[in-house]
Parts: sequence; structure tokens; C-alpha cells
Amino acid sequence: MPLRKKMLIVRFLKLFQNRCPWKRRRLMLRMTHWQMLHQLHQMCQLGSHRNH
Repeated sequence: MPLRKKMLIVRFLKLFQNRCPWKRRRLMLRMTHWQMLHQLHQMCQLGSHRNH
């Protein structure tokens, strides 16, 4: 459920990037940060699954 919501957010951000190229750099920095958090979350989930 939350993954689908995140995908919609990503899609919206991409549309926003295309419309406002001057905001692209700031948005890209924010996206890389979000992707890092997402990867950490996935790693934590994998770790918890491995323990069970």
C-alpha cells in the first residue's frame, strides 16, 4: 500500500521536474536523499525477514 503511494509521489515529482527545470537540482538532491532512506528501510526489512 505505501509503496504505491510512493510511486505516485515519484511520478508527480517527475512531472514537476519537467515543468520547472530551474527547480530540478534541488529536487534531485531531495530525491537522492529519499532514495537513500528507502534503501535503508528495505535493508532493515530484509534483515528482519532473515531473523525470522
